[in-house]
Order: sequence, then structure tokens, then C-alpha cells
Amino acid sequence: MLRFWFERGVAGVRIDSAALLAKDPALPDFTEGADPHPFVDRDELHDIYRSRRTVADAYDGVFVGEVWLPDAERFARYLRLSFTANSGLPAAQFSEVEASLS
Repeated sequence: MLRFWFERGVAGVRIDSAALLAKDPALPDFTEGADPHPFVDRDELHDIYRSRRTVADAYDGVFVGEVWLPDAERFARYLRLSFTANSGLPAAQFSEVEASLS
């Protein structure tokens, strides 16, 4: 799908709810704060974005993604992939995000 649009000349793709792409296939019950969330910010989704980034780079394409995560360190993982906006991140945490990218 990405190649289809990049070959037609689009400059980039917007990704809504970027942290919700992957989910635990079992969709287990969980206790918020104690267990990993079964469909928010799962580690395996970054492999998906890395492969998509490879396609976009071949076309000099960009991604703009919408991500809301309260954890600055987890949010920084999306910044490394070059496509994030986090309107929910308090301004005080931006220094933490910048430090984690150094």
C-alpha cells in the first residue's frame, strides 16, 4: 500500500493512533498499571514501523504519526522512527525526551 501511494507522488503518510497497531493475539485480561497492555504501545509494532520506514526512505517519503503516551521514554521510541506528534505530553517532559535521544 505504501509503495502504491509513494509511486504516485505523495510526499508522506499520516498514521493515526500509531501506538495501537499491534495487539496480543490472545487479548488477555490485564490489570492496568500491573500488566502490559494487550494493544497499546507493544514492542513488536516497532518492527512494523522499521519495515515501513525502509519503504518510505526509498521514496524520500515521510510519516506523520499521532501518538499519545504519558511515558517520555516510550514516546521517544517513536521519535527515532521520525513520525510523531504527542499533544498529550506535558511540556515539562520534553527535556526528558530530548535527553533520551542523545
